[in-house]
Amino acid sequence: MLFRPDVDAAEIAALRATEFVEYERVAAAKLRVLRAAFDRLRESAELDEFIQAEGALLHDYAVYCALWAHVHAEHPSIWLWTNWPEQFRDARSQAVAEFAARHAEDVRFYKFLQWQVDRQLAEAQDHAVAVAMKIGLYHDLALATDKFGADLWANGPFFAGGARVGA
Repeated sequence: MLFRPDVDAAEIAALRATEFVEYERVAAAKLRVLRAAFDRLRESAELDEFIQAEGALLHDYAVYCALWAHVHAEHPSIWLWTNWPEQFRDARSQAVAEFAARHAEDVRFYKFLQWQVDRQLAEAQDHAVAVAMKIGLYHDLALATDKFGADLWANGPFFAGGARVGA
């Protein structure tokens, strides 16, 4: 059965009618729908299997996302993890572990979002192959990471600072 949460049609129409994309309002509307989906699917065995299979990398990313949302909600001018309160800048700190435990549902929500991305990409791949695209979807391999992104926050010691790559 397809899940269709209640959506404020007037709000969607208003957002579609704006001259420019109102990113924050669009994001808030999408998050409401995604939270409603999460409320229905949070105890899914398939979600649990995905979380188990993806392991620490998924956990670190979900903690980063939950922390980013938390810090930004309290301090709207803070956008980068390098400006977070000091105790949260080290992904392996006790403060981060305590945050993750206290906000376990938020961390699970961000894992849920990655599960949904994974499922949708798999469906797109299956469709591409079914319509005779020989290799299906073509995935890009990143050569670098954003110094303000989750990769560097969670795994900083494994990156060489100041290195530059390009093609």
